[in-house]
Amino acid sequence: MAVTFDGSLDGIDWTQAKADLAADHFDNGRSADALRRSFESSQHVAFARDSGRVVGMARMLADAVPGQHIGLQTDDAQAFYASFGYNPQPEFWSLVVGRWLDNDANR
Repeated sequence: MAVTFDGSLDGIDWTQAKADLAADHFDNGRSADALRRSFESSQHVAFARDSGRVVGMARMLADAVPGQHIGLQTDDAQAFYASFGYNPQPEFWSLVVGRWLDNDANR
């Protein structure tokens, strides 16, 4: 696997990216078009590609509030992230309140 990294939205198959997220149980219910729009609207994006296919993606949510935190979720790359200075957290909790994804922008 020859993975490359870039910040370009060019050439991304958003339907395939959405399907890959769903297959990895990391799908939040957005349509492929809503996924594309969320990346287009982000200040910074990063993609990992293997032979042109997106195998990883990230986007930065920035609201100019100091003291923001970066959270990563992984089940097999703890040593990799530790090498960049990330520290494990004892617990990770999340809650989605309401139906904030159930709107026209996410269809």
